[in-house]
Amino acid sequence: IYVQKSSVLEPVLWKSPNPLPKLSGAYASNNCLTIGLRKIYYDTTNRSKAELHLPFMGPECIAFDESGDAYVSLNDGTVAAFTSSGDYVKRIFFTGGFLERNETNGLPADDNEEGKKFLLWCNSEAISKRLAWNTTGERQCGRPLGLRFRKTSSGPTLYILDAYHGLFALDLITLTASHLITPNTPMLAAARSDPRSLLPPKFFNDLDILSTAQGEVVVFSDSSYSFTRSENRIEVLDGAPRGRLFAFSLATQQLQVLLCGLHFPNGLQSFPSQRPQSEIIVAELSRFRVLKVNISSTRFSLDPAHSAENAYFHGTSTCDEFGYLHHALSAQRLDNTNNNTTTNASTDANTIDNSIIRNESEDNYRRFGVTVFMDSVPGIVDNIRWHNNSFYLALGGKSAQPFSLLWTAYQSIVLRDVIGKFVSMQLVEHLLIPYGLVLQVDENGRPQRSLHDPTGGNISWVSHADRHPITGELWLGSHSNAFIGILPQ
Repeated sequence: IYVQKSSVLEPVLWKSPNPLPKLSGAYASNNCLTIGLRKIYYDTTNRSKAELHLPFMGPECIAFDESGDAYVSLNDGTVAAFTSSGDYVKRIFFTGGFLERNETNGLPADDNEEGKKFLLWCNSEAISKRLAWNTTGERQCGRPLGLRFRKTSSGPTLYILDAYHGLFALDLITLTASHLITPNTPMLAAARSDPRSLLPPKFFNDLDILSTAQGEVVVFSDSSYSFTRSENRIEVLDGAPRGRLFAFSLATQQLQVLLCGLHFPNGLQSFPSQRPQSEIIVAELSRFRVLKVNISSTRFSLDPAHSAENAYFHGTSTCDEFGYLHHALSAQRLDNTNNNTTTNASTDANTIDNSIIRNESEDNYRRFGVTVFMDSVPGIVDNIRWHNNSFYLALGGKSAQPFSLLWTAYQSIVLRDVIGKFVSMQLVEHLLIPYGLVLQVDENGRPQRSLHDPTGGNISWVSHADRHPITGELWLGSHSNAFIGILPQ
């Protein structure tokens, strides 16, 4: 039976994993997420009977405007507005309605009964958690993920990255949206690019907007060129290098691949204090690490003047497990080993992490344009945001000593083959123990503090953590919870 039964997985072996980190030092377990956490649910109090009642589920990402009002991406295909104090206001964008019904922001007009019926169907399927497993339905409704607010020359704008449909820009004054990037947007390519780097994105995830020397550039992650968001458990378990990093110029409207061969790239964040901006950090979820990428590096340039320098990057095996990214990071590890004492396998992973950061080779970083920012992170990193000289990392689950099923599985093809043959992907998440965890780290990747809910009973599966720009409260999102968490400063 085992031999004859097919598996949904095509797992890639992680041959040189870092040791599991301990929950000690800055990572030490505590109850910070269990005390004083306020939960914001959908409230029907004082709402008009004529209004469409749309409870929310899966507040994946949160963006604040200058006044502190919040915008939240939800798993029914909509984006909702909240006041600075956390009160729900209304839905302001609906991907499915924008694409299917030709509405300015996707939300149905009062006399559009078909549009209302469609929105209510998407909402009810999302609340029941059926939509998250229905690729056709979720694509039809849309699934906004990453959000960023910007004050542009035309007014306040919310940039929305939908998992299936790409990048939208929503004018927050007129509530009129425009579609900037689709899965079929043409990409700039070098003559000898790896064909896999040019496949249409299937899993748009998170974004940031950098003020570079060449103008405003949207950098975003595509977690997989093979699987959609609804199939993300397969991508996570495979641990394969199918992810990419893209750059889109708002001035020229040109799209190009910056980096491929990433293992489920997820949240990303620029260094806001840089001028001009050129660096971002990006979570590599299935390697429990965060990378730093210099998007202005000539390694990622398509300029013919740099063709010799970037020849390796544009080779036909760039996106392999042992392609450009492996080559770049291996060279830096070798450099660190040659210039520092070798660390044995029993050394605390937290120490290795700090050692790598402290001994990072700037020469190799300039040479390759990518380096390890944080290694041996004690969980699977989702969104990353910046506030007052610190990065906030939302962790969707814990991976630390004494045992991590996912970390163990990445080192065993057989274990994942068994899972792929006999375990439903809908049950896979139940194999992970609920745990609430947020990390605060400095601009060099050194952990400063962590906030825990060890039982996951108050909040778990944290996808987003960001400080409110005025109150300093920590707002917490999740891909599967029915509430937004707000923790006092």
